Amino acid sequence: MASANLDLAPTDRRAIALTSAIHSGELGDLAALLDEHPQLANARIAGRRGGSWRTPLHVASDWPGYFANGPAVVRLLIAAGADPSAGCADGPSETPLHW
Repeated sequence: MASANLDLAPTDRRAIALTSAIHSGELGDLAALLDEHPQLANARIAGRRGGSWRTPLHVASDWPGYFANGPAVVRLLIAAGADPSAGCADGPSETPLHW
């Protein structure tokens, strides 16, 4: 049974650690973070300027392009339960697969 979304402010220490691990491609750091906080795989991180929510897979696939170990980061997030069809805002929106 799916649990409720974990909503994080962009300044939340978990959002910062998650985003940093994704952008740096540090697979060990990302795996440890997901092991410690499994709900982060499907967390929603609020936009910095009132923008829509984004999931970790949105962060991994975000423009301007490739991040280190991008494919391995995506595989790790999906293996941890991240939903590639999750929207980035309330209601119909772009999924990580769109990006």
